[in-house]
Amino acid sequence: MVTIFKALADKTRVNIIKLIARDPGICGCEIAAKFKTTQGTISHHIRILVEAKLIIDTKEGRSHYYTLNVTAFEHINKFVDSLAILDKVQN
Repeated sequence: MVTIFKALADKTRVNIIKLIARDPGICGCEIAAKFKTTQGTISHHIRILVEAKLIIDTKEGRSHYYTLNVTAFEHINKFVDSLAILDKVQN
């Protein structure tokens, strides 16, 4: 969970996730075009999201396409819900 929350602690990465949620299968070049930064910087952010297993990278030829890893977000929801349960038990 630490790796996941570190990946989500960056505004650019959260915005990348929002883009992918709205447009599953979006190309990396399309993601980069939405930001006022270099392709290299966006690639770095995408790599962190892939390593945290929040997004799935599918390569077709020289292009990379990204989708959300729904299972990862289900685990995050369960984890957050478990924190709420712990809070109720402690009070």
